[in-house]
Amino acid sequence: MVDKRTDRCSSGLHGVPPGATINIDIRTIKAAFTVAAQWRRVPNNPFTDVKQIRTSQHKVKFLTHTDFDRLTASIKEKWFRDLVIFTTLTGLRRGEALNLQWSDLDEGKSIIVIESSAEYRVKGGKQRTIPLTPQARTILDELPRNSKWIFSTSKGLPYNCDYVRKKFQKCVRSAGLPEYMHFHSLRDTFGTWAADTSVPPHILKQIMGHSSIKTTEMYTGTDQKMMAMEIRKVTIPSSVSNLRSA
Repeated sequence: MVDKRTDRCSSGLHGVPPGATINIDIRTIKAAFTVAAQWRRVPNNPFTDVKQIRTSQHKVKFLTHTDFDRLTASIKEKWFRDLVIFTTLTGLRRGEALNLQWSDLDEGKSIIVIESSAEYRVKGGKQRTIPLTPQARTILDELPRNSKWIFSTSKGLPYNCDYVRKKFQKCVRSAGLPEYMHFHSLRDTFGTWAADTSVPPHILKQIMGHSSIKTTEMYTGTDQKMMAMEIRKVTIPSSVSNLRSA
């Protein structure tokens, strides 16, 4: 039986292309040697000529609104439904959501601050601020505050990452959704829905904590209907007389 308590979730690289983890390590090591060379701790940076490996583009696996309704309808436990909905409304990584503490919530500004703590290190180590939607705020307002963690067991402990992962997969099967849908798909869903509602890429990048705008751009272009509507705005001036139909 899986322990529901925390296993100190890793920063999480679920859903990234194969080789992306290696590239992150290369960039980190290269940066470390650059600093060491500047401090004259080493004669030079041995990683200067080391190139990153090619990676396949991550295919976004998001839920449609109908899929999301089916998923949430299959969840019996309120705490888990709240976790799934809150994660989808904020775009948090699994580890970020499970390690979220009440001290990270600024009720006056209705924002949450994502940052590393003694129990968890945020991916990339960068702090970011996420504004809460009214629905996300309602979920938090209704949760008991019997622990420093926002999502916690009856004993006041954070949930185990692997326990949550397996529970999510069970709900996916129960809802009759594709097996490739995993907890990270909630983050993909947030990114896709936000892009489809015209949230600017640079804003979405900050909210999701991407290191590059290229990562954020994975979520654009998923709404074919919206693309078709926007492309119709591109026209040739009527003054152009040599326009011929194809």
